[in-house]
Amino acid sequence: MRRKLNVRLGLTFVMCASIASSAQEGQRSAPLPNQHVQVKSVPSAAKAGEARTTGSLQWTLQPELLHALASNVSAARAVGGTSQATNASSRATALVLNEQRLGPQTLLKPTPQLRPGQTLSSPGVRNSSPGTTNQPTLMNNAPAGAHTVPLTSPPQTKICLEGGITAVSGKKTVAFTPVAGPNGIYVIQGCGFGTQPGRVYLSSLHYPRNISPVSGATQAIPFRPNPDQLQFEIAPGDWSDQQIIGHIDSNASGYYDTDLVTLVVQIAGGQQYKSGGFSPDVHYSFVAARAAQLLPYSPYSVNVPYTFDSQGRQVPIYGGSSAPPLFSGNHTVVIVRQVIGATFSNSLPDRILVVPPEQGQYGGIELMTGFQVTSVQFFHADLSKMACIYVPPGNAEYTSGGNWGVDDSQVGEYHVSWQEQSCTSTSAGAGGHTQSVSAYALDITVVGPRGVPPWRWQSGF
Repeated sequence: MRRKLNVRLGLTFVMCASIASSAQEGQRSAPLPNQHVQVKSVPSAAKAGEARTTGSLQWTLQPELLHALASNVSAARAVGGTSQATNASSRATALVLNEQRLGPQTLLKPTPQLRPGQTLSSPGVRNSSPGTTNQPTLMNNAPAGAHTVPLTSPPQTKICLEGGITAVSGKKTVAFTPVAGPNGIYVIQGCGFGTQPGRVYLSSLHYPRNISPVSGATQAIPFRPNPDQLQFEIAPGDWSDQQIIGHIDSNASGYYDTDLVTLVVQIAGGQQYKSGGFSPDVHYSFVAARAAQLLPYSPYSVNVPYTFDSQGRQVPIYGGSSAPPLFSGNHTVVIVRQVIGATFSNSLPDRILVVPPEQGQYGGIELMTGFQVTSVQFFHADLSKMACIYVPPGNAEYTSGGNWGVDDSQVGEYHVSWQEQSCTSTSAGAGGHTQSVSAYALDITVVGPRGVPPWRWQSGF
């Protein structure tokens, strides 16, 4: 009898706990009127309590109204980007941007210059003219006007007795950059390199690892057998036993800015000399070439408030990268709300989240290192009062609520105020032929490492 009583009490406890859990889950699922929710582009991906969006946009407006919207798309005032450059700690970033603004350049070897009290003592460096004693002025990865480094033979340290890399352009802290011209030349100093050319490359570079197709953001990533490596180009005659002069192809792309990279010299016999990485005495980094690109659509970055129509129904919301015929092509985000038989009211603004790099806890909405927003362009489609004559039986009234606008006052967020527009007719009974819509697009331009996706969640890191 006592055992049966214990079993019944146990079952009763489990059932009560289950009911309480279900009630709590129901409370969590019920949306508040002005609660923000995250838009998902795929219905099945929407969590309980979040507004669902259609996987593909299906217009319910009658064709005449849709045509009127498409013919009345306006571009609002562009919003400026971030004032501070990401990864701005390196002068190399400014160097890259400056060099690229100059346009394509031919890589020319600097002509050795004679400096007072200096002689040419570096092996493998040619005089500019017969009988002239010059000091080479190869740039040491510094902006124009900075001092240059004498290319002297390295001291016979233990490393040099055994073979290895002692410095790059006279330095142990170097930011490698793929730029054309003198600022892109690097002098690798050491010994044991031999006289027959081998190869020099950087390793441990960051590259896109998540290359699966992304909806609205598919980007071709070129295949490389060693994707974390970037090889130097070395001209004939620039390889000697104690010095190698090389540069990185200025067209190199597909890499992120990377700290703690490793410089590798592989001599003709196959032996490798390495420097950098996590060594406490040497600090090498890589700053990629820059390019501007449209920030692709991210299903994680769009948060919208729950919106209900005049009949108490939740308004369906589409979130994606395009909405033809209104917004064709790709955009950072397109948001469309549309209702037939009712109107709906504006509430809180939509929030588009683009968190600057290195925040550490916003992986889904964070940009990769080196990217920064440079401009934001807002577009909105508007019904005209004349368009309402097409709504049966022909006496529909144009109404609107809310205002268009973008607020970028909060770092990492763009608050989009949106306007609801309706053609309202009550001649056919409750709701009549009322048709309501709100549609806008946002184009966010970012500048950052060339040939890689800007979102952290796309990178695989």
